[in-house]
Amino acid sequence: MRVPPDSQDAELIDTVREAFTKLENFIMPRFVYGRFPIVHFDGGIELSGAYIYSENIARLTSRSNECYLLAFTLGAEVDRQINIAQQRNMLDGLALDS
Repeated sequence: MRVPPDSQDAELIDTVREAFTKLENFIMPRFVYGRFPIVHFDGGIELSGAYIYSENIARLTSRSNECYLLAFTLGAEVDRQINIAQQRNMLDGLALDS
């Protein structure tokens, strides 16, 4: 049996839906990716001249000799809108940031 949402849940759902609608108006998604050889050293890895000092990453990639990296952003305007929303209403800011 499903329990009907109370008014607070419904309000939160509406806030999240409004945040998604608002985001659609100003997102400028961008991404970059690449394939990189992995060079292992004691305590980390090197990817095309970038050194990552992490035993966990070294362990996770111990059987790999290359990897793909991806960076993605929704754009600077999203961060600006999150900051504005947080100053007005923390719940709206949280919904946008999520």
